[in-house]
Amino acid sequence: MKNQLFKFVIALLVLMLTFTLPGQTEKEKRKITQPGVTGSVAGGVEGGLSGAVSGGVSGGVSGGVVDEKSKQTAHVEGGIPYDQTNDFSLETKLVIKLSMKIMEVTATDSRLISSQTTEAENGKRATIVQGEIIPWKNSQGKIEYKENTLRLEITPSIQEGKGIALTIQIQINQFEPKTVQESKMQAVKSELVQNLATAAIELLKNKKTGTRIVAQITPMILKKTGAQTVKSGEPIQLKDALIIVNEHVAYRDKSFHFKHDEGLTFRIIDKGLYLLAFQEIPGGKAVGVANGNKIKFTLGKDRFLIYCREPILPAGKWRVWIRHQPDLKGEPMGCSVETLAMALTRCQ
Repeated sequence: MKNQLFKFVIALLVLMLTFTLPGQTEKEKRKITQPGVTGSVAGGVEGGLSGAVSGGVSGGVSGGVVDEKSKQTAHVEGGIPYDQTNDFSLETKLVIKLSMKIMEVTATDSRLISSQTTEAENGKRATIVQGEIIPWKNSQGKIEYKENTLRLEITPSIQEGKGIALTIQIQINQFEPKTVQESKMQAVKSELVQNLATAAIELLKNKKTGTRIVAQITPMILKKTGAQTVKSGEPIQLKDALIIVNEHVAYRDKSFHFKHDEGLTFRIIDKGLYLLAFQEIPGGKAVGVANGNKIKFTLGKDRFLIYCREPILPAGKWRVWIRHQPDLKGEPMGCSVETLAMALTRCQ
């Protein structure tokens, strides 16, 4: 993966010297500007990203160095990685698996630059970012994060009897540390594709040589079944569990074994008491899903993740009920397993 991304970054930076987004008018080219960049950018866009700010830079970063130790590789930041254990859908729904290859295509040959696979819900966006994020120390000694990236935002929408409509927003960012130049190009593409068919969508084109950068995207409609209810007698285990609330660890290294008619209670300071169960409970809501070694649920603006060392239940997705008592806040903190009857009495 790292090798693919490295090849992609090198190819992207070299090709951007002479490439432009296809189908842009002169008016559209003049609109492509970056805050802090002044002067005409139309000629720069025509010539490629590295020249996009050749008309002049004012108000931007000057001086400075790249913090090499902190350089990071960009990644898939939206959508759902194609992995069954990352499926936490509570109800049955349709998703679209998107297999994508970025190719360099010449008149006589083609070369794979990179490939990605992700999923998006019907009508929802998946975002793929490739390239690198560069921490840049400016002349005032402050760190600013610059991008050499290609960003694709893909929204698939199933059109009954027609196929899958793909809306693709392309954004290309370039930062050149030696010349302290930044540039951005963006465009929106639309394509109607049949399920399991491959669409070849042109992203960049070198007008002099005819060489193109093309995204080959193959959509596949998948039906994700909803979560099941745990059967009576099924053993449940949370081994070396981390309970994480809004990306902050509330509890760590907790291990519990319990039965279908028992529940886990835990208290979060300033948020209240929670009862977690694998069967329907009075006052509870089926908002969570257990899959593999994780439980995920959201209550209001609070996002919960329970991460365990080993699988919690046999393979599959399992429905989780949560009862929240927001008025039972503060100390004492703690987690405990008890019968649902006792736990419900404490939650009154």
